[in-house]
Amino acid sequence: MGAALEYDRLVSPRWFRVAYARNAFLRLLADSRLDLSTLTPAAGARAMVDFGAGYRPQHGVLDELVCAWGPAEAGGFEFSITRRLQREGQPEAPLTLRFLLSAAGVPAGTATVTTLSEVRDTPGYRASRHTRVRERMLD
Repeated sequence: MGAALEYDRLVSPRWFRVAYARNAFLRLLADSRLDLSTLTPAAGARAMVDFGAGYRPQHGVLDELVCAWGPAEAGGFEFSITRRLQREGQPEAPLTLRFLLSAAGVPAGTATVTTLSEVRDTPGYRASRHTRVRERMLD
């Protein structure tokens, strides 16, 4: 087993309340010296995967990452990574990192992902690497 994998197994995940997922993600960005206002799709994808691996929802019954891409309502193209979260007995509370990009000719789609390489394999991520980011949103 590699040193990094062994280290990951020894370090306990950070726990957060589902209602405060946004705050926990912003804390991860700050700890990583990243800023939402300048985040690239590549750095955002890595941060969301790291968030999924290192931060766990308290009493969570649903916890998965989903990438989505396609035409944006405001024109252009949207690439998003959503962490679907649900606390036991509560409605789903997704946390979505969205990138509104200049137009890209990629059909809409979605994919459930667990690793950064799976995110990078999506057509939406590949298209986002070659277009200008117009806006970033976390909701």
